[in-house]
Amino acid sequence: MFASSTGSSAVAEEQGQAGDSDSELNLQEDPRWQAIRELADGHPVGESIELTALAAPRKHTGVVRETSAALSSRTESEFQMLLGYALKALARREYSTVELRRKLGVKASGSAATCDSEQHITQVIEALTLDGSLSDERFVVAYVRSRIDKGYGPLRIRMELLERGVPDRLAEQELTRPSEFWQQQAAAVCQRKFGGLLEQLRAVSDGDSSSVSDVDAEAARKLAQQRWNRCARFLSQRGFPADLIYRTLDGRLLE
Repeated sequence: MFASSTGSSAVAEEQGQAGDSDSELNLQEDPRWQAIRELADGHPVGESIELTALAAPRKHTGVVRETSAALSSRTESEFQMLLGYALKALARREYSTVELRRKLGVKASGSAATCDSEQHITQVIEALTLDGSLSDERFVVAYVRSRIDKGYGPLRIRMELLERGVPDRLAEQELTRPSEFWQQQAAAVCQRKFGGLLEQLRAVSDGDSSSVSDVDAEAARKLAQQRWNRCARFLSQRGFPADLIYRTLDGRLLE
């Protein structure tokens, strides 16, 4: 009887292990997942990442083994869910470390979060950083390029980077450009938004009124002044500094 019982238990255990293997997420087929698991398995003992604990064989028996297996299954399931979610997010665009951590926190809180969720989020962040999938430096380069293309200035871009948890040194490094570069950007934004304004300002500033009366010249000057003010406010909202706006729009109009 004991032999039969033991044999049945062994068969059941093998079946249970096979079932556990079959139920693993398809995510493990992803080459990046395999690389991350290899990084985890070779990670030095004592550091904060603990992915090796998730992959370690379980040798408990009886009630202790069943309880441990159930808890480990839930733990690994949440870790895999968060890792898969992070990989899909990074496939769409670059994220800063702080940004991705916030995103994973929202995901965990909305999917029956466990007391270990924060630890799992940290493990995912560390694994993706080691893997190279997550990089603050790469995020800053992509973000600054995108915001410049959309017509934003250095002050606005720096503020947005700090809100996304990017270290100030990285923001400074990427935003340090010659003043002529930012002046050209401001002029391009002004031209798109207020077409012909720069030419009008130059004409008024140079006193080009030989073909018009004094009344018409004064009216043209007032209109140019109004457009100057509107464009200056717009560029300021876009994050261009005041001295650069003054040079771009030819401040002689205000004298």
